[in-house]
Amino acid sequence: GTTPEMIDYFSRILHYDFPWNKYAQIVVRDYASGGMENTTATLLNEYVQQTPRQLLDAYYSKGQSTIVHELFHQWFGALVTCRSWSNQAVDETFAEFSDGLWAEHQYGRDAGDALRAHDVQIYLKTKSVDTAPMVRYHYRNELDMFDVLTYYKGNGVLNMLRNYLGDSAFFSGLSHYLHVNAFKNAEVDQLRLALEDVSGQDLHWFFDQWYYRAGHPILDIRHRWNDTTATETVWLRQTQEGGPYLLPMAIDIYSGGRKQRYMVRMENKLDSFSFHASSKPDLVNVDADKVLVAVITDHQSLDEYVFQYFHAPLYLDRSQAINAAIEDPSDARSQEILIAALNDPYYGLRINAVSALDMKNPVIRNAASPILVQLIHSDSNHLVKAAALSVLGKLRDREYMPVFKEALTSPSDAVRSAAGTAVGLLDRN
Repeated sequence: GTTPEMIDYFSRILHYDFPWNKYAQIVVRDYASGGMENTTATLLNEYVQQTPRQLLDAYYSKGQSTIVHELFHQWFGALVTCRSWSNQAVDETFAEFSDGLWAEHQYGRDAGDALRAHDVQIYLKTKSVDTAPMVRYHYRNELDMFDVLTYYKGNGVLNMLRNYLGDSAFFSGLSHYLHVNAFKNAEVDQLRLALEDVSGQDLHWFFDQWYYRAGHPILDIRHRWNDTTATETVWLRQTQEGGPYLLPMAIDIYSGGRKQRYMVRMENKLDSFSFHASSKPDLVNVDADKVLVAVITDHQSLDEYVFQYFHAPLYLDRSQAINAAIEDPSDARSQEILIAALNDPYYGLRINAVSALDMKNPVIRNAASPILVQLIHSDSNHLVKAAALSVLGKLRDREYMPVFKEALTSPSDAVRSAAGTAVGLLDRN
């Protein structure tokens, strides 16, 4: 139902109207893949069709994601087609990237960031691909090019490029690429040339290290405050094999009730940067835009993660703080993060916090129980309600029977199922 809106949105951000005279979407039973972007007539797997009841719990589902992905191919894949399987980074990578664009537009920045972070983590945890670059001319089978490099690493790489150039230059560059190469074949270097034409920047370094080099940075972060000089020094060390990656990034220093942003360029395997501050920083937020495709170890204290959760704005800022709290749930500072995260703006992080609660701890139970009841009554997301019901149900406390019974009347399958399980646990007491 939102396909016309998707077409309009992508036409606007790409400054290139939908290039065909029609667009059909055909659902195929037992289809071999998620979809296939035939020009003007996309085939889709039957999982894209759901009942109204299923859609209540779907949100940005696999089905909607597939519809977005195959539609974006009408520009990147059909209008401009990769010259060879080796250059899937100008087709499949962009279709994967579109997923986050639409989620960001339709559901907010957190939703887009969550999808991109998910893809990057899948790539980083897939060790077997560290030896291959995104663009490679030697492969055993063309299907080898449809892998975590093309999709998941590529999504993160495009997000870094968007962040580095800024939205205006990035999307104008994509438009230029489409206009110059329309109804032709293209390689990754033609994407680079189009972005260079628009931005006026030499991007060889970016494409050399991210498209033609295998692997990724492994980054270790440490920092120290010098009270005598009122200086915070940040040490960045890359520990991966091979030479250094050039890493432009933002570092946000939170000190004295204000945030100061510094733009730096890491060029060596070990670099340090010093910043003056009015007082010892509450937080040093390296890669403050949270875009680096890298394995990052940041030696922050739990106090710093508490500050990060409440003051740093992005999805990954809050997700990292929640994960730090989950690692040490007995600490009062961790409990502060988890209780606050029950009302996080993004439903996925609310679910993470609900699921991490140690309700055997009386402090956690007393603080969290009324919030969980409130979530069940009024949260806008059915999956959050279901998670809260599951946690309360495991308490086997008859005080919550009215809450469970009310939830049994929900139109949501997820909510009714969780409520039924909770009632069943009470009946077995």
